[in-house]
Amino acid sequence: MDKKIIEKLVWAGMLAPTADNCQPFRFESGENALLVHFSYERARAFLDYNNLMSWLALGCLLTNIRIMARSLGYDFDEDLFPGTYSDNLVAILRIKKAPVYKSPLLPYLEKRCSNRSKARKFVMPEKDERALFESIAQNEHVQMDVLRQKKEVRFLAKQTSRFYPLLLEHQDVHEGIYRWVRWNQKEVETTRDGFYIHVLEFTRIVQILLRLSQAWRFSRFLTVFKLSKMVGYLIKRRYKRSSAFALLSISEDKPEAYVKAGRELEHIWLEANRRGYSIHPSVGVVSLALRVRLENGTGLTPSQIKLTKSMESKISNVFPAFSGRLPVFLLRFSKTGPPSARTPRLPVSQVLTFNEG
Repeated sequence: MDKKIIEKLVWAGMLAPTADNCQPFRFESGENALLVHFSYERARAFLDYNNLMSWLALGCLLTNIRIMARSLGYDFDEDLFPGTYSDNLVAILRIKKAPVYKSPLLPYLEKRCSNRSKARKFVMPEKDERALFESIAQNEHVQMDVLRQKKEVRFLAKQTSRFYPLLLEHQDVHEGIYRWVRWNQKEVETTRDGFYIHVLEFTRIVQILLRLSQAWRFSRFLTVFKLSKMVGYLIKRRYKRSSAFALLSISEDKPEAYVKAGRELEHIWLEANRRGYSIHPSVGVVSLALRVRLENGTGLTPSQIKLTKSMESKISNVFPAFSGRLPVFLLRFSKTGPPSARTPRLPVSQVLTFNEG
């Protein structure tokens, strides 16, 4: 295949979201095949329970590559996890010719981002909710539920915001997040990964406090004086202005199921952007709930396990699938202006290897 085609496919895949923009995937091109490798070290994070976020990201990546491939007259057959789940090789894509199809989502591959800008008050109309459902292939394996009534949105904002003080209170969570924060434009341009502090859309004073909190000792100081609760308060105020929330859930705890959910997640995200909505993922509470349910809360204190169970119980009042199925992704929709900053991507030349053999 033409190298330019392969590079376009890889670039489309790199545009997919990854946890904290860690970009853990690498690519190898052979004869009519594209191999996707995974770096467990880059993806290492307390909140990436059982690599949940990474396999969701893989599903998003495959969706992007397929949208781009079809626009160029190609498609692919895939072999997921061809070895064991601990292998670095996570997918083999066998490229083949196909009719050209220009998806209406194609222009949004590069426009898609997490947008935390201040939202204006707007309730998602029923027609937009219906369009989101029509954008995915719902079945017994992957299910989406949407809340868009103002009372439900405010209730969910309150419950999900209870997670955020843990960013400063739990050392493993703290280290996993701060590992990827980029504090100035020079760092952004040098690393081309992680996230610029401005994408969080906090005021300058809050940004200074967050930077000081990079030191675990200072973070603990804030916790002692309950200042970590300020993060949850700010998030709650932001979330209350959301137009809707959506929960993706699956029926079984298998990597392939997470990948399927990731495919649908990317379709939802792109379709929402096409309809003028900004998207912001809120997955911390999901990760903790799965850790408590499937691993008895390994790595959490008794009080944190109690908090997690309380959040799960209350969220299940409006999202029954949160406890009745396996929740994998919670996202909020809002109407905002453009983001203050965007996360960069590594250059294709740094993540793609051409195998001429």
